[in-house]
Formats: sequence, structure tokens, C-alpha cells
Amino acid sequence: MAEVAGLALGVVGLAGIVGAFKDVVDLFSLFVDSKHLGRDYEILDTKLDIEKTMLLLWADRVGLLRPDYDRRLDLPNTQETVFRLNALVPATSAPGIIQDDLQPTQDLRGLKIVLEESAGVGEHAIADAAQEAIDRKFQDRILEMLWFRTMTAREEEIKPAHAKTLDWALEPPEGKGQWHDMSKWLRSGEGMYWVSGKAGSGKSTLMKRLSRHRRTRELLTEWASGGPCNLVSFFFWSLGTLEQKTQEGLSRSLLHQILTRHPPLIREALPGMWKELSRTGKDVDLPSLTEARHAFRVLASKASELGKFCFLIDGLDEFSGDYQNAIAFIKELTSNPGLKAIVSSRPIPECVAAFEDNPRLELHNLTKDDITTYVWDIIGRHKYMERLIKRSRYVFQAQGLMDDIIHKSSGVFLWVVLACQSLLSGFADYDQVDDLRRRVQELPPELEDMFKHMLGKVNKRHKEQGAYILRVCHAISTNLYFPINNMNLRIDALPVALICGDHVDVQPLSTDEKHDICDGLRGWLTSRCGGLLELHLAPRDRNFRHYRCYCRGFSFNHDLLVDSNVVWVHRSVVEFLNTDDAWNLECLHVNEGRPGTSAVLSLYSLHLVMQSQPHGSFFGSYRLFSYTLRFGARADAEEPTRHDNCFWGMAPYLDWIRRSERTRFPQFRALREIIARHSEVSQGISHALLLLAVESGAANYVKAHPDFARLFCAGVKSPCGCLPLLYHATDHRLLRAILEDVPLWWPTPSRAVVSLLLASGDSPNKTVTLPSSPGCDGEQEYINTTPWRCWLGRNRAPPRIGAGDRALVADITAMFLAAGADQTQKVPDWILRFLSDQDMWDRLTIPREQLLQVVEILQEKEILQEEEVYVSGDS
Repeated sequence: MAEVAGLALGVVGLAGIVGAFKDVVDLFSLFVDSKHLGRDYEILDTKLDIEKTMLLLWADRVGLLRPDYDRRLDLPNTQETVFRLNALVPATSAPGIIQDDLQPTQDLRGLKIVLEESAGVGEHAIADAAQEAIDRKFQDRILEMLWFRTMTAREEEIKPAHAKTLDWALEPPEGKGQWHDMSKWLRSGEGMYWVSGKAGSGKSTLMKRLSRHRRTRELLTEWASGGPCNLVSFFFWSLGTLEQKTQEGLSRSLLHQILTRHPPLIREALPGMWKELSRTGKDVDLPSLTEARHAFRVLASKASELGKFCFLIDGLDEFSGDYQNAIAFIKELTSNPGLKAIVSSRPIPECVAAFEDNPRLELHNLTKDDITTYVWDIIGRHKYMERLIKRSRYVFQAQGLMDDIIHKSSGVFLWVVLACQSLLSGFADYDQVDDLRRRVQELPPELEDMFKHMLGKVNKRHKEQGAYILRVCHAISTNLYFPINNMNLRIDALPVALICGDHVDVQPLSTDEKHDICDGLRGWLTSRCGGLLELHLAPRDRNFRHYRCYCRGFSFNHDLLVDSNVVWVHRSVVEFLNTDDAWNLECLHVNEGRPGTSAVLSLYSLHLVMQSQPHGSFFGSYRLFSYTLRFGARADAEEPTRHDNCFWGMAPYLDWIRRSERTRFPQFRALREIIARHSEVSQGISHALLLLAVESGAANYVKAHPDFARLFCAGVKSPCGCLPLLYHATDHRLLRAILEDVPLWWPTPSRAVVSLLLASGDSPNKTVTLPSSPGCDGEQEYINTTPWRCWLGRNRAPPRIGAGDRALVADITAMFLAAGADQTQKVPDWILRFLSDQDMWDRLTIPREQLLQVVEILQEKEILQEEEVYVSGDS
């Protein structure tokens, strides 16, 4: 009876509902052309959708469009109403109604309007669907923020284990156990398992194998009693990005992996991010360490619903920071029921003290059989060795060679790899057994000594170039201020080949030329670098997040050599090169004529921009360009007489920008327009490079530029209408256009450049005509100002960063005043206080005599009182 009553009510109320719907349609049509309704328009649009949805829900409830419809719909009055309804709304089935209607509403604001209005008319189904859509957007946004580009890069970089090696780790120890049974721990253990091992013993290779081996998941499923078990991993990387070597990166990676599988849990796990996102609808702060700990506690409390969790954390010794903090975090993590972890590290004192009572294995003591397998596969099955073995008198000697390598390795796989490379070189030289034996006997047992030995074996004619290649790659890998790893964990082979091949000018190259250059680098790495660097071809199944494209290829036809990378055979090589004594070794001697570190980095980033940008294949070209300028200016200051930084080789690149018909990035379009304007007006002489050097702070290049003395000294007006160089030096007008929205580097004025320009006669009071905002009639308006007035206007408030930046501003202000800047302009009080404090004068570079003159001038103009010049320590 209740159903009949409900149906009757639905039929009787149908005319009213349709009428209301028609009224809304008519009302909406009155306003649809209005351009200024704002939120009212959105609300009317939403109400229309809600009314339509209500009708469609009713139609489904009574079976209006189904063969088994309610027969009372055959009544004449009802049919007439249905015909009216059919004319207004197209036929649709209810299950897809709400989702179809909400699909076009992609932004949060629109979804919130739907939620508010549907709740206001009591339509809970629509409100629930809108809330679900909002929740999904919040979930997706938070997951996006947790994610970072290099989250899986280190694991992908690790080579797979050699065939038939490391399988023992997932099997019980035979006989008397030499290690705690990992298979048993995976099946039933709790807490933490420690994989310890010397540098180069294969810990990361083992951890990668565990993370991807089917047997690992089978054993963990037994631990979870057949229920779900979440296996997540993180690989620390000391040469990687900040996220790859910090606790923040560890937390973000683990949470991203888990919450991607369980998105409904995000709201409870990260309530702070959720609340801030719901309030602002914009990007929110990443979770703090406290918030991350809360999230993991929530996960632990949900283990009965979500299943158990096992974490694989590789390379704890590569953690950047206090090891105790990372250890405490992992211990807290694994103290929760249903959460456990396998952690690998070198046996550093902090880890030994913290983990010695945990189940563990010492990898370097357990890999003898694996090393034997590897040596037999690489050496024993080599054709040259097989020929020696066939000669009966050499059988025992050949066997002895391999036994010596296995014995001397002390369980360090990296040592074995290098030793095998040495023997392979002997095979290529057709060494006899005695020669091969001497090769093995000469191999030192320690890794660092092994590195020196391998470099010492490089042909004398090639040593200097090999040392330079190593220095270039070391500079790229270790420079803290160069975020190469933010975009790419690896070192791109093409720009390294161009630098080491003395390609100073940055020219566009064809794909064939790039292929030949990279092929040459492959040979250099083999013959000149002692096996410490390798060339890795780009994979065919490309993960574009970690690779740049230089070959103009598509996903199915990339030139794998052109897009290849240079990688260190092991991070211990970088640690060896980090030592103070390494570069003093004869085998690592580099000629003084080679570019220094900063010059190398400036050229490397410039080659990256030039060779990838023409294909539109790298979205961050303009970001790398900012680092080109930054390191170019640093090289200019460090080596003032050298002509090998990016500024001296950039002209062909700027000419390519000028001639380019199109560029993807608006920042480069601005640069192209400036280059073209100067080239046309000044009869082919482009001043853009000079302006870039002025704004970047490359004072020595500026002084050496031929146009500087000819066109920009005192009393000479630029024929191309360039603004005064002093204005560019303090305003960075060109760089602000190029580096728009680039948080990686923002230029600061250069004392050296400002001093040079003022000494050359550039006046701080020279009139500068600048465009202002368009007037009421839309016509462009202009204002007249001076570099001095612009400088004061930008520095009315002190910089927020620190005393060093305040000293810079005060220093340049004093330089302006000493050069005759207009004293009627008000100098900000904070600068006057700085100049009046004698304790701060040591922070200034302006000559003391000029500074005293400035103070005297300010006192004469009564801008400073004599008693205001004080020593801050005085009472």
C-alpha cells in the first residue's frame, strides 16, 4: 500500500514538478545572455540541473521509459503529462543521470554550488554524488602533491641481479644458518629485518630483487593469513634530489604508494591537508613529519581492513641528515602491529648500534656462490678463456685465475665487476696466462685502491681526457646548487660529449651528428675512464619522466644512443672523488686550460637547452637557462680572464632563438623579440647577450664585450634604444621576462657590475622612459624615471632573507650616492640606519673613503645627524 500511495503521489505531483521545471527553464532563458550575473548565473544553472535530475529520478522510479512501466501511466491524463515531460527532457536511465550531469562540472567551485543547492532542495542523491566528486578531486590533488618526479628513479636505475644470483635470500639457510632466515621472517616475523653489507656488495640489487620477486609476495601473503598485504618500497640515493635522501621524501613516497591503493583513507590519514584544501581549494602545504607520523598510525589502525604492510627501505646510510632521526622514524613505524620493514645499509656505527639485535644478514659474507656464478659467466665462458682451457697445460692456471678473483673479492660485487673488466681488457690484448695472472695479482683488495689502479691502467695518451670526463661528470653529480636531479637522475650523455669534445659554441645539430658524437663518448668511457663510468642506452619502453629527448623521435623510434645517459658504476666512486686527495693523483690530473667547475655547469645546462628545445621535448628549458646564466656569472667571477663560460659561447644559441619561427615557451618568445629588435635597429649587432650578462652579474664579460666600450660608456646613446645598462643591472627587466614563474633562481644585483657601470660613467640620474599600465582609452602610457628612483622604490622595505641581502642593498645605495645620485630622493630609513652603523661597514665593498664621503654628504643634507653614526655595541 505504501508503494501505491507513493506512486499515486508521484503521478498526482507530476504536473506540478513539470510546471516548476518549465518555469526554471523559462527563467534561465531570460538570463542566459547576461555577462554579469556571476554567482547568480551559476546558481540558476545548477538549479536547472537539479530540477532536471529530480524529474529523471522520478521517471526511473515509476518505470516511465521501461517496458514494465506502471500501468497507471496509461491513463489519459497521465499520458498527456508524460508527453509534456518527454518534450522537455531526453530519455535517460537513472543510474547514469547524476554522474552524467556532474561530469561537465570539473572545477571545485561548481561542484560546491551543486552540493549547496541540491542539499537546499532535499535531493540527497545529488548532494551525495556531488560530495563524492569533491572528495575524488581532493584525493587526486593530495596524491599529486605527495608525488615527486624521482620517486622511483633510483630503483629503476639499479641493474637487475645477474642470472641465478641472490635466489638463496628467499630460501631457508641450509644446515647451520649463517643468517637469520629471511623467508621465515617474511612469512611470520614482525618488526624489522636488517640487510647489512660493505660498499658495493649488492645490497640495492638484492632489495630491488625482493621488491619485484613473486616469492616475496607469496611469503607476505602467508603472513597476512591469505588476506591483502601491501608491499611498498623506497630507495635512498645520496646523489639524487632532496626528496631522495630525506625523511620527508621517504614519508611522501610511502604514503603516496599506500594511499593510491586506498584513496578513501586520505581524509582520515591527512586531515590537515584535507581541511586546508577544502577551505582554500588551492595548493596546500606538504605534510609535516608530525602529520606523516599520524598518517602511518592511522594506517596501522586500519590493518584489519586494509591488510598488513611491509616496507622495503634501501640505503639508509645514504640518508641526508641525522641518522638517529631516520632510525627513530623506522622504529616507530615498525612498532605498530601489522607493519614491518626490511632495511638495508652499510654497517655504519649508528645502524650497528640500532639494529644489531634485529634479524639480519651480512651480504658480503654470503655472496661467494653468486660471485662464482658471475665470474664463470663473464670470464669462464668467454671464448678466449675457453680456448685457454682447451689447451691442457693451461687448465689449472685458468681455473686459478678465476679462483683468485673470487677469493680477493671479499664479497664485494663491485670489485669483482672491475676485476673482470681488467681481465677482459687482457683478452682483448691477447695476453697469455702469465700476463693475465699478473693482472689479477696487481689488483688491490680495497675499492679505493682498485679505483686508482683502474685509472692508472688507462693509456697515457688518454689519461688527461679521461680525467676531464670524470671531473665534468663529478661536477654535475655533486653540485648542490645545480638541480639536475630535479629533472633527471642521470647525466645526459650528449651535453657531456659536447663539452668533453671541446664544442664550446652551442649550435643546432642534426640527429645523425648527435648520434656520432654520442658514439664517440661511448668509446671514450671505455678506453679513458677505467670502467668507473658507463653509458646506459635509453630504454625502448620510455618513461619520459626520467629522460630527455634529443633525437626528435617518437615513442616507437627513439635513437637510444642519442638519448642515452652516463652513470657511475657505483656511488662509492663519487665518494672516492669527493676526497681532498683524489684530484691530486697523477691519473686524475687535468690541464689548466680546461674549463673550471662553474664554467662546465654553465656549458652543460646551455647544451641541454639548445639540443632539447628545438624539438619542444623538454618543458623546463627556460629553467635550465636560468642555471646557465647563474653558473656563467659564477665562472666569470671565479676565473675573470677565461673565455670558456657560457657567455662566450652563447651567441649562436641566441641567433637560433632570433631565427626560430616559433618556440613553445612565452619566456623565450620575449627573449626572441628583444634579440630581433636589437639586431634590426643596430645593423645586425645584438645587444641581448650584453644585457643578459649585465643582469646576471658577469662583470668581466661585460667589460670585455666590444659593444660595452663603443656604445654604453658615458655620453653615448645606444642606437637601438636600449635602456641604460645601470637600469638593467638593478631592475633585471629582461631576466624577469625570461624567468617568469621560475622559483629555482631569482637574480640579485651584482656589486661588481654596478661598480663597473658607475665607474664607466653611467649615471644613476639618467632618464629612463618605461611603459606603464594602459590609460582609460586603452592607449599605452609612459612614465619617465631614473635608475636611482627605481632602485629606491624597490627597496623601501628591507629584504627578508638576511643581513647579507641588506648589506648588498645598502652597498649599492652607497655606490649610487657616491656617483652623484639625486639627494632630494628619500632614502629608506632602514638603509640609512645600516649606513650609519660602523659595525656594518665591514659588510660593504664600497671603498671606505667613498663611504665616508657618502656619510658626510648625508650629514650635510641633514639626512643623517652626526650623532646617528654610531657603533652598534655602544650604549
